[in-house]
Amino acid sequence: MRLDPRDYGRIPPAIRAGLDRYAEHGLRGGNTLHAILCGDLFGAFARADPETQAAMPAIVAYVVNDFFAPYGSAASVEAWIAQHTRRRSGAL
Repeated sequence: MRLDPRDYGRIPPAIRAGLDRYAEHGLRGGNTLHAILCGDLFGAFARADPETQAAMPAIVAYVVNDFFAPYGSAASVEAWIAQHTRRRSGAL
């Protein structure tokens, strides 16, 4: 039986919540989530718990296909976080 990577229901709730907080509020997630967003899948897999490792295809498919916030490099992720931090502090 082949798993469908777009079965987003396989994404652990903590990872999904972290993705939502990052996208909506520019909040940095944990090390595994940050590595995924920065495009460091080897690092993400090494840091992930077994549940997250098993869901990695679904997580990556969600980010690539249905995620609206920047991802793919540390620079783009950090810029998104910084933009939201400035907005929260009233600097924007």
